[in-house]
Amino acid sequence: MEHSFEIKGGDLIVTVKNSKEELQKYYHSALVACCNEVTIRGFRKGQAPLDVASRAVNPEMLNERFTRKIIDKSFKSYIQDDAVVAAIRENTLNGTTPLVDLPEPRDGSIVTFSYPIKPVITKIADYKGIETKVEEKKVDEKAVNDELSRLALNEAELLPTTENAKLGDIATLEVKGSINGIDKPELNEKSIDLEIGAHKFVPGFEENVKDHKAGETVSFTVKLPSNYPDGLADKDALFTVKILSVKTKKIPDLNDEFATVQSEYADAKDLADLKAKIADKLAKDYAKNFRNQKYSAAIQNIMDNSEFAIDEKNLKQTIVAAQKQADEEKIEQQGLDFATYLKLTGISEATYENNVWINNLNQLKAQAIAKYIHDAEKFAAPSEEEVKATAKDFFGIEDLAKLKENIASSYKGQYPKADDKAINDFVEDRLQPIVSQAELNQVIDFVIANNK
Repeated sequence: MEHSFEIKGGDLIVTVKNSKEELQKYYHSALVACCNEVTIRGFRKGQAPLDVASRAVNPEMLNERFTRKIIDKSFKSYIQDDAVVAAIRENTLNGTTPLVDLPEPRDGSIVTFSYPIKPVITKIADYKGIETKVEEKKVDEKAVNDELSRLALNEAELLPTTENAKLGDIATLEVKGSINGIDKPELNEKSIDLEIGAHKFVPGFEENVKDHKAGETVSFTVKLPSNYPDGLADKDALFTVKILSVKTKKIPDLNDEFATVQSEYADAKDLADLKAKIADKLAKDYAKNFRNQKYSAAIQNIMDNSEFAIDEKNLKQTIVAAQKQADEEKIEQQGLDFATYLKLTGISEATYENNVWINNLNQLKAQAIAKYIHDAEKFAAPSEEEVKATAKDFFGIEDLAKLKENIASSYKGQYPKADDKAINDFVEDRLQPIVSQAELNQVIDFVIANNK
């Protein structure tokens, strides 16, 4: 049995050649299996001589079993070929299922397995001198004061009030809802907190609670949104709401005392020091955002002007199926099914699939461009310091050496007889995401330095 592979268009095609002797062996095995399933008068099932039982075998069943045997044996053969497996891992997405074909002469002597692969660049656009038009944001007094106001609002104390509910207040409500005089349990709440002005509930609901105080009961009708479940969507619902309590936010004064007790910027000595810490953090955030935005703009420009080989039909099928399975599992944990989720989000299944496809395709194209630039510019492997910095900044790992020790120790505990090479290979494999991010950082730095 011989194996070979090639990348053609947007597919990795594995070709397996079976010898006549191997095909005869598979045919005999399929024939025996079929004979074991037929009943011949005068013999117990599966006990009749092969030449007798074979005459009663359904030819279509035999051909189907023979074909499955060829495909199964061919797959199990090439999946043991390290070179083929390495090519599949490098070029395809996890979970990709190949399309199987028996080309001419269609006798099983040749079997092909076609894997849709990640986008392949066939023509790269210029990746230097691009005008991104991205400007770096500067820290000013307004930005610092806006952050101070946000901090103060987060530190606000909620105090009960007998006044009417106003914007920003938190009203605790008992809610009963009905449609056409029929009570709807799914619209009822024994106790729900509603921030007036946050617009996180049914449109028009908050406006009817506003300007009422604790102890009051109000009734009003609002139209339910179209993305509500069937039976509720677009219906006029009558709500009877008892206001159990109203709490207002007491925002602390922005002074030295506030600076020392707020929880987000540690060790601030006074208000001036807090402002300095805020300005420093904003400057770092702005620099990071500028870096990401400039890189994204440059990559988008390169992507728009490059050409790719893509097996769109089969790659899209692979991507959408994987994403849909992952989303369905998350949705089920929330007690919903996929159809209800689409209803609530207000999108069709076709729109969902297209969004998944476009988003994932653009990510794959960006990855292909980054790899092309990395290889074309012949960047050196990331230094130990670069890897350490990446581990800390992107993965929150403070001690990379300790992490390596823990990974090695865990592996040795599971495989006591493992040699040093096996252990080191396992550690490197586990740390590959960090190294890959460090390599991407090299590309980002290059792209930013070489574009406007």
